[in-house]
Amino acid sequence: MIRGFQPSPPSESTAPKFSRLGLASFALGLLSLLLAGGFVALAVRLGLEEGRAPQRSVSLGGLVLLAVVLLVSLTGTVLGLAGLARPVRRRTYGLLGIAFNGLTLSLFCALVVLALLLPGFVGG
Repeated sequence: MIRGFQPSPPSESTAPKFSRLGLASFALGLLSLLLAGGFVALAVRLGLEEGRAPQRSVSLGGLVLLAVVLLVSLTGTVLGLAGLARPVRRRTYGLLGIAFNGLTLSLFCALVVLALLLPGFVGG
């Protein structure tokens, strides 16, 4: 090494970039939370209509929405884990995506447990 020589600091172009997989996971995490909120709003609306059985199409729509929430959340979790595994990438969006998708998955699991344990929870 040459005496008195200091290497130059890394330039901005060598800074790690955000992982696209992590960004996709983050976006899917937000989408899954919004869809879960829509499902809860639909369930509350159906619960407020006392004395009337919900139409079959509305009930089927709720089940489809719940399945979409699960699919989006699982996809976002897998993308977030893949984004974390990429070397030399920033992991912020991947971690946030895993957190949001994990929250949605835990709410989904809690809903399934409530439906199984409480007989009147589903409306039966």
